[in-house]
Amino acid sequence: MGYILKKVIVKRYRSINNLEILFKDGEPLIICGSNNIGKTNFLRALDLFFSLDKEKFNAQRDVPFNIADGSRGDGYNTEITAEFYDEEKNCIVLIKEKYTEKDDVGRELTISGKKGKQNRKLYLMKLKSLRKK
Repeated sequence: MGYILKKVIVKRYRSINNLEILFKDGEPLIICGSNNIGKTNFLRALDLFFSLDKEKFNAQRDVPFNIADGSRGDGYNTEITAEFYDEEKNCIVLIKEKYTEKDDVGRELTISGKKGKQNRKLYLMKLKSLRKK
């Protein structure tokens, strides 16, 4: 019994503006594509998420250029969200990490989460529709 990774959402990380990857039970995840499309950046985002090390985040390098060189504003951060299925408690667990870097504070990592069975019902409906395809 444990946690099964079901989905990862990466927002505003390097070349990735908004990416959602679904993990299907029992199937490998194959990452392929042209050069400079973001494959390595997705793997770096996963490493950042699981390391919980705010020092790995560097806004100058990790926030997309159009945001870093633009007005910055609320978009000057990176968000990585993972959805897990808790086999023991039979529920979905969402964990969101938000990385920011501010001149007066430095690097910050904010972690939030939620869990609930109501999300599991929605997830099962999505899963059934995916299996039909």
